Amino acid sequence: MPFPAHSITTGVIVGAVALLGAVPVAGAYTRITSPTGYVPRAIALDPTGGTALVTGQSSAITPFAIPDLVARSPLSTGGTLAAAYRPDGAYAFMAQAASAHVVLLDTAANTVAVAQICPSGSDAMTGLAVGGATPSVYSACHTSAGATGVLMQTSADGNVMNTNGPGWSLGIRPGAVAVTPDGRRAYVASASAPTIVEVDTATGVATPHAIGREARAIEIDPAGTHAYLSLWSGPGEDAVVRVRLADFAVTGTAGLGASANPDGLALHAETGLLYVAMEGSDTDSDLIVDTGEGLAIVDTATMQVTATLSPDRLPVRDVAVDADGMYAYAITSPTLPTLANVTRIQLRPNAPTDLRATAGDRSATIRFQAGSDNQAPIANYAYSLDDGASWTTLSPAQPTSPITIPGLRNGITYTVRLRALNGQAPGQPSAGVTVTPGALPANDGGASAGTPTTPRLRVAKATVRGNAITTSFTASGPGRATITGTVVTARRAGRAKAVTACTGTATVRKAGTVRMTCTLTKRAKALRRKGAVTVRLVTAFTPTGGTRAAGTQTVVLKQG
Repeated sequence: MPFPAHSITTGVIVGAVALLGAVPVAGAYTRITSPTGYVPRAIALDPTGGTALVTGQSSAITPFAIPDLVARSPLSTGGTLAAAYRPDGAYAFMAQAASAHVVLLDTAANTVAVAQICPSGSDAMTGLAVGGATPSVYSACHTSAGATGVLMQTSADGNVMNTNGPGWSLGIRPGAVAVTPDGRRAYVASASAPTIVEVDTATGVATPHAIGREARAIEIDPAGTHAYLSLWSGPGEDAVVRVRLADFAVTGTAGLGASANPDGLALHAETGLLYVAMEGSDTDSDLIVDTGEGLAIVDTATMQVTATLSPDRLPVRDVAVDADGMYAYAITSPTLPTLANVTRIQLRPNAPTDLRATAGDRSATIRFQAGSDNQAPIANYAYSLDDGASWTTLSPAQPTSPITIPGLRNGITYTVRLRALNGQAPGQPSAGVTVTPGALPANDGGASAGTPTTPRLRVAKATVRGNAITTSFTASGPGRATITGTVVTARRAGRAKAVTACTGTATVRKAGTVRMTCTLTKRAKALRRKGAVTVRLVTAFTPTGGTRAAGTQTVVLKQG
């Protein structure tokens, strides 16, 4: 059927009701309002950053160009429940809502093909995942009347689905599916049984594991060591749990409150944040945020809810996050067709710019221009001293410029990067700025920290080669050195004493011998061609945070 045009609205997401002390926050968003009768059901993002794929319970799906959600031509395929991309982004796969078929989307041509994957007699496909070194499609199939189902493994060659892949009996009515990055294990959760089934894809052995409650969604971390499950329809509050796949022990629980009904999950590998779509129990159209509705953000390191969002003040059915963690895409209000839409939420603050570093004793002060907070106020900053491999959050919080980094070693040169924190996701990292804290005492060779002192400057004998004068001196630690030569006498030089003969500078990284070169100026070269020139050299060294010391020498340059 023809797919009506979307309307796009921009604005501000208001804070949601806090969950267990989580901080409600705001954020910039762009909303695409779906036409009447079209209900978005699930969303998947191209790993290469090209498209967002929105599936619907009606007879159309729509790819969108990301990040700005520009709609491409809609595709009539029949309703679909789940979607996943191949890692290279060339193809996407969707599970049809009421059949045993997989829909294959050629993302370049924007065309679809449909293939029956499930065994004869199956009438529904409830879950789908793509994974493995040679990507395979894993489809969960069952009949409406049956209590058990199968997991099918198939592959796609070009735009044709192979339909002769292996299938494994699960012993449960299957739901969500996830696969480890290496494809060696597949996991199937059930929304009707407190069980997760582990499938060895090499041997076909399917092993059930009790998890205590039904699960609606499952995510596997990039290492393939932990799974995250959304649990509901049980006693007490709904939750997301972290399960260690080696022994299926629950190693962390994030409580979401009663009747949160967590459904879709999206795990961002870089930040370690898990985004949880919560439908709640509200089906009215009052646009009032009820407890448990919206988007929860869980720090998987601590399994704590760090923030909640309420895009459009509506329940959220599914969520996806792009590779940079800059945007989340939420399916809102699936139970209210007149309000159902897709909302893009900007999560991360922009990077700080114009970093300027000032060295201190075992510390550094960094001044900067804050990046846009994207309407989610910046609460603090984190810094990295290893080019972004690890980050340290400032404590106490320092939400504005300048910030001070304590606990550094004097005499060591650091490259500092900053990123802002807003409770939703860490901001984009800044460019690096270098700084060498403090100064070292002259008597320890630069091995320990101490109060800056005046160095005992020992200047070596200068040598002359061509148009350069070279000397050396002993530095007690990091700092800055200069060398300046001034003409003292020269034959027929007139006012030669005012002539600068040569200059040079050096940045000293650590204690030791520093070699300095003073290159002759054009004026000095001209004087030298007329006769011998006597030059007075001044070699100076200023340790970081210390007092300048200088030494002098006299050098005669023969006529040349």
